[in-house]
Amino acid sequence: MDTDVVIARGMRFLFEADGFLALNKFENAMRLYEAQIISLRSVTPVDTKMLAICYGRLGKLYYKEEKYDRSISCYDRQLSLANEIQDKPEAAEAYLGIGLGYLGIYQYDDAVRYLESAQVRGTISSLPVLYSQLITMFDRRWSFFHFSVEISVHLSSAQMLRGV
Repeated sequence: MDTDVVIARGMRFLFEADGFLALNKFENAMRLYEAQIISLRSVTPVDTKMLAICYGRLGKLYYKEEKYDRSISCYDRQLSLANEIQDKPEAAEAYLGIGLGYLGIYQYDDAVRYLESAQVRGTISSLPVLYSQLITMFDRRWSFFHFSVEISVHLSSAQMLRGV
């Protein structure tokens, strides 16, 4: 098969998958991203840049589905491919995605580390917004913890009043 045809078909998969992702039709988008990966890998030399983009989009899909571990895995693959071709903007996007994934699973230290790496390696203008989200998540976790402690105190008080 002609290389240009395969690449053109891969681009079509990418654009169609992006459309499905925008409509939250995750299963359709995932199939098309995976089809593009297969299509791109079927030709030599492999277009590493397009492969990195595809893994990044797959990571975004899993992030939107709140499948954070899978999202991190795809973004990590994107990062490996970006580093292989020394593509700093693509690497910055991967660091951002990994950071957001860690944010989703409440691993704040890792999230901050990757988000800072994204800022250092690229021009991520949305980083202040991400830090705001991080603070909001800290606040939610703290509020939940504080609420849990209050419930425990009230239950203990109630048990003491009942003589338990």
